[in-house]
This record gives sequence, C-alpha cells and structure tokens, in this order.
Amino acid sequence: MSKKDKRTINERAKSSKGLMKVLMALKHEGYNFYVRQFGKEIFTWDVIYRGELYSSYIVIKLKKKSSKLSDTDLNEVIKMCYAGAVTTIDTLLGKKLDKKSKKNVKLFESMRDQVAKMPE
Repeated sequence: MSKKDKRTINERAKSSKGLMKVLMALKHEGYNFYVRQFGKEIFTWDVIYRGELYSSYIVIKLKKKSSKLSDTDLNEVIKMCYAGAVTTIDTLLGKKLDKKSKKNVKLFESMRDQVAKMPE
C-alpha cells in the first residue's frame, strides 16, 4: 500500500513528465483553474465553473535556434494565462472591469493582433 502523497498539487505538477504539464493550479473567487503546457508552444487555462469547463489557449513560438522558453519567458506566459483565467471567472460572475483593467485588455489584444500579423 502506498503512502499518501503530502505534496501540494503545484508541487506534484512540477514533477510531472510528458506531453502535458500542469504549471499552476489555483482558485479565484472559489473556482478552480489550471494553467497547463502542451508540448513546447501551447499553453492553456482551464476554468471549472458551476460544473462546466471553460478553456482557452495561446501559442507562443520559440525563438529561432531555441529548444525551450527561458524561465523569464515561461513566467510571462504563466502570467498571461493567469490573467486569462481570472478574467474568464470574473466575466462569468458578471463583474465589470475597472478602467485600468480595460486598458490592459486593449493592450493585450493589440499585442496579440501584432503577433498574428507577423510573417513566419
């Protein structure tokens, strides 16, 4: 019989290996959400809200001649996914964005549009 693993979900996730890796598991306003990485370039956030799964993703292309994201870049991607998950929950709860948050959303959207227009 195995002993009960006393590590937190984040500690267990960081030790996992394979195609999918859980980078973060947290709660916001009482709702669970997960930030995950698939392969080297796909990052998702999954929100469980009232028994339903809400999910979205972003693709971050690696720099040329790079086999993985730097720790700094990975932390920035996690922050973006965290913001997406929290915004998803707040939207589902009917919360209104303040002026600063609206400005940040516009900035994020403009950056995403610029990246989408970049040649490969």
